[in-house]
Amino acid sequence: MALPVIALSRQRGTGGDVIAALVAHELGLPLYDRQVLAQAAAKAGVSPDTIAAAERRPGLLDRMLQWLGQSATSADYRRTIATVLQTLAAAGPAVIVGHAAGQVALRDRPDVLRVFLHAPVAQRVARMQQYGQLSQTEAEADVRRRDQERAAFFQEHYGLDWYDLRRYDLVLNTGGRDYPTVAADICRTARHWDHAAAGAVPPTG
Repeated sequence: MALPVIALSRQRGTGGDVIAALVAHELGLPLYDRQVLAQAAAKAGVSPDTIAAAERRPGLLDRMLQWLGQSATSADYRRTIATVLQTLAAAGPAVIVGHAAGQVALRDRPDVLRVFLHAPVAQRVARMQQYGQLSQTEAEADVRRRDQERAAFFQEHYGLDWYDLRRYDLVLNTGGRDYPTVAADICRTARHWDHAAAGAVPPTG
């Protein structure tokens, strides 16, 4: 059975980047994360930071573009990202991290395994303390802010609830588990993924 495209969404501090790398290595698949931004930036003729801002601060980016006299908008850049994601998925199985890949750009593809990683706040805060060399107060503020920003982004620009678990095929709690074990769960599911039976994510509403 052919492997699917694995679209991985993750909360801040769940170890998603490490887990995605482990999955890609184990399955022998290309891994796309920052590469998506780089390709979209090249396509749009702007910097990767500008493309990244369209996924985080569209309002601020739009005001900046207007001030610079640019005709492009953050929505245009998000469409460019979606085009890059569709091209990557069409090329064959891969692991794609973030960028609303599973929920938006690839939502109509039945060959996409949509994974969501979550964990208790306390454990995510502890991980960010270690990973980002932050104090507990700084780490907790970072985790909660990123959670709120991501949920608001999906709601405002796509009318989607990021936490709607019906939009994912595999939901895993990484709290209290080592990353290789979580990666093994994803690999096991991918190896037995039935594209025809799974179908696409449900429509909005």
